[in-house]
Amino acid sequence: MSKNRQSVLIALALSLAIFVLDLNTPSGIAAWLPYLILLSWVSSRASPGQTFSIALLITAFLFIALWKASSGAMFHDLTLPNHVITIGGVWTMAVLCARRRKAEQDRDKALRDLEVATKTLKQLSGVLPICSMCKKIRNDGGRWEQLESFIQSRSQAQFTHGLCETCARELSPETAQPRIQGQSSKGTAAC
Repeated sequence: MSKNRQSVLIALALSLAIFVLDLNTPSGIAAWLPYLILLSWVSSRASPGQTFSIALLITAFLFIALWKASSGAMFHDLTLPNHVITIGGVWTMAVLCARRRKAEQDRDKALRDLEVATKTLKQLSGVLPICSMCKKIRNDGGRWEQLESFIQSRSQAQFTHGLCETCARELSPETAQPRIQGQSSKGTAAC
């Protein structure tokens, strides 16, 4: 049996015990504090739906206690206000506890998502030894890797290759000139 289900069963038994206590107290006194303590305890262990179910059960018990008190000879002027205040307190507590529980669940989910993101995130940092001539980078094993493969293995970056204006002119000045003139308005950078 799960802890969640166990907590709900315990809450049902305790709410019945509190109901019996409420029936045996003078009609002008509502046993509101045990109900609120019970609801607070349940909400910390159960889902919001289960918390509302317990609140509904407590409300039914309070209406039964009110009905029993009104049929008796000792019905006082305070019985109705006490039970109405208790019902209002039970539902206010249920809503607040359910919101708190939902916020805790959202926080836990955000923390789990953050842990997953942190584990999958690869970040380059520190000093990278790079060859001045060929631009290869020395990895942790002391081997020289191409810049692209080094970055791709440590990040989510993908590379495409092209030529800047300067390199295009050096490699093929006669074919690069028309393309460069068409691209110069786009603001290509030089090497």
